[in-house]
Amino acid sequence: MKNKKMIFGTIILLFVMIGISNTPNVSAEETIEIPPLSYYYYHMGYLENGDYIRIININPESGGINVYIMNDRQFSRLQDTGYFSSEKMWEDIAQISGWSIEITDDDYYYVVLYNDDILFSRTVVVDIEILYHSPAKSNDNNWNLLFIILPAIAVVIVVLVLVIRHKRKSSGEPII
Repeated sequence: MKNKKMIFGTIILLFVMIGISNTPNVSAEETIEIPPLSYYYYHMGYLENGDYIRIININPESGGINVYIMNDRQFSRLQDTGYFSSEKMWEDIAQISGWSIEITDDDYYYVVLYNDDILFSRTVVVDIEILYHSPAKSNDNNWNLLFIILPAIAVVIVVLVLVIRHKRKSSGEPII
């Protein structure tokens, strides 16, 4: 019973260590349908000064859409009042590709796609991502994960060796 608890605890420790070390890179690559007079948004998470929102491609397949980059305050106002305001906006675009927007204020950020057409939906191909200024936040820097996985593997090996040694000692025949 003690061995099972030790193995279970080790497995939980490994998952916690991997979860702490791995900050996911926020990205979206998909095709979406935006109904008439409505919007679709991507929550890009908390970004800091020097981070970038990279628009690889936003391509409406029929007609144009409006694209907004909003901070948390602006997005809350949009949800409360329906009023669009932001620092970065592209109106009635046919395609955006290869743009990077530098973040200058630490805040939560959103990319909002708005279909202002009254009658028709818009199918939009979206490919956006975050480029973090801090290498510790980026998934491109796999060293953080490596420094967690290697010690975790070592812990598992040590626990297994201890369990096997304990079983060998306890399974021996008594000496007369």
